[in-house]
Amino acid sequence: IAGDLFLRAWDMAHKPTFLFNCARAYEKAGDKKAAIQRFREYLAVSDDVAGREEAQLRAARLEKELASAQPVQPPAKAPVPAPAPVPAPAPVRAPVPAPAPVPAPVPAPVRAPAPAPVPAPAPAPVPVPAPAPVRPVAPAAPDSEGSSTKPAGWTLIAVGVVFGAASGGLWWRAGVLEDDLRRRLADRYPDGRVRGVTQSDATALNKTIGTEKTLGVVAGGLAGVSLITGIVLAARSPKRSQSLAFSPWISADGVVMGGAVGGRW
Repeated sequence: IAGDLFLRAWDMAHKPTFLFNCARAYEKAGDKKAAIQRFREYLAVSDDVAGREEAQLRAARLEKELASAQPVQPPAKAPVPAPAPVPAPAPVRAPVPAPAPVPAPVPAPVRAPAPAPVPAPAPAPVPVPAPAPVRPVAPAAPDSEGSSTKPAGWTLIAVGVVFGAASGGLWWRAGVLEDDLRRRLADRYPDGRVRGVTQSDATALNKTIGTEKTLGVVAGGLAGVSLITGIVLAARSPKRSQSLAFSPWISADGVVMGGAVGGRW
């Protein structure tokens, strides 16, 4: 997760330090391939001598670990020649015995036919009383309060996400302006006078930076309030009403034979 955050920061600011920190996060997480890729990207865009040496050493060490972790294929075994077939011995013919005398056939006894089965009389049908119709149970009225708070809760969560993104963008822009102002103030003539920016421009930049930070604080506060309120409203579950009904089964002579129970919770 830390590596993804540094990679997202690199997409926004394009600072080589973010790529180096992203590679280190992937290295600590055990994703060696992703760490090697980010170290190579850092070497392509960075001009820091110390950082490039460390990135080269770490990338080389990870590549060596990946190469040593791959399984070594065992050498193929030479085929073993099959043994030569042994010729089977010639069969020995036994003398043919004389045919045995064939006995005369004995006639099979004649069986008398079995008597046909007599079908048993079918039982008389027993009348089954028809069950009384079951009255349908009226559905419970939905809880309008619980159902109406969920859309409002999700709407507030979306608003909180938008305010949070706006707050992050404002703080990031204020940081970029501060870095630019420091760089301009550091550019001076040999006599100590500032060469990179005028006094009026520096004052305007300071005001802009202060405004960006103030708006970032306000947007962050609104994001927090919107998210908390939206989560509370979206988490509320609607209450459901309960109902129960019983319908008896009564025979033609007035005897209760059973019943059906229906309900809704």
